[in-house]
Amino acid sequence: MIFDEKKLLIFDYDGTIADTNSIHSQAFLKVLEGMQVNFDYLELAGLSTEDAFKNILQKNNIHYKESDIISLSKRKRQIAVELVKEHLSLLPGCLEFLHEAKKHFMLAIVSSGSYENISYGLKKFKIFNLFHPVICRDHVTFSKPNPEGFFKACNSFPEIKDSQILVLEDSEHGFDAARNANIEFIDIKQRDWFSLLKMLKSNHG
Repeated sequence: MIFDEKKLLIFDYDGTIADTNSIHSQAFLKVLEGMQVNFDYLELAGLSTEDAFKNILQKNNIHYKESDIISLSKRKRQIAVELVKEHLSLLPGCLEFLHEAKKHFMLAIVSSGSYENISYGLKKFKIFNLFHPVICRDHVTFSKPNPEGFFKACNSFPEIKDSQILVLEDSEHGFDAARNANIEFIDIKQRDWFSLLKMLKSNHG
């Protein structure tokens, strides 16, 4: 069973806890409209906003300066904040899973998203206090697929072994970060939260 012997669960946020992939995809589209670029948001999920724009521009053979990335990222975040306030929801079953998981594990978040958006969502759904630490792009030098965020989270629990940690992720960049940290992970796109909750309860029933 995937939860056997685990003591710490580390969650991604966007696309894992919060149903935000469509929100971020729409924000990128709004910023890039008129630029005649092609991109697939699913290939960008898990990257920081800056890295996502670099990826898009490079793949479309568009020359850019660092100031361009900063400007695009700022506009994208402004749009995303407004969309989040209007449309934010949690993935089905996630809330129930989190409250049950908190009875048995330490919970943390490692995300490439902004602390502003993540803290807003966690507070909106009254789950901010379930997690410690909450590590975002604001807290690291390198975003996923670099494992720095996972290392920071693990350092908060020196008594917990890597084998006792499970990462719950939805993006390839997140999976790569977990692999680079040598931590077991599961792809939540392959399992809905209700089935994971059932599995959790059978483990700790």
